[in-house]
Amino acid sequence: PWRLGARLARAVCAVASHRRHGDDPRPAMPSELPPNPATVLAEIRTFVAQWFRDGREDGLEADTPLVTSGIVDSAGVVEVVEFLERRYGVQLGDGDISLRNCNSLRGLSELVLRRQ
Repeated sequence: PWRLGARLARAVCAVASHRRHGDDPRPAMPSELPPNPATVLAEIRTFVAQWFRDGREDGLEADTPLVTSGIVDSAGVVEVVEFLERRYGVQLGDGDISLRNCNSLRGLSELVLRRQ
């Protein structure tokens, strides 16, 4: 039993020493909890409405076609992707940019949630 206590004491001292020298070895904790799916979808809806529909959210449902209906064009997809990367801290690659992922608010929100 005393050995476990000694190991724990050494670990606490090591962490304290690292903190004093500014090189804390522990990974940074995220500042926020991951957003829930409804919140992600709502935030993407608001972004799309503001950038592409003069702020109008009416008619923008989770499965409303965005690209195939002309609401968002190919340059707009780039804007949406940049928003997602900035807002949620995700990295999206070329394979993520598909009609399946980008043609609806649901597809975009599910993409964000998969990448977090």
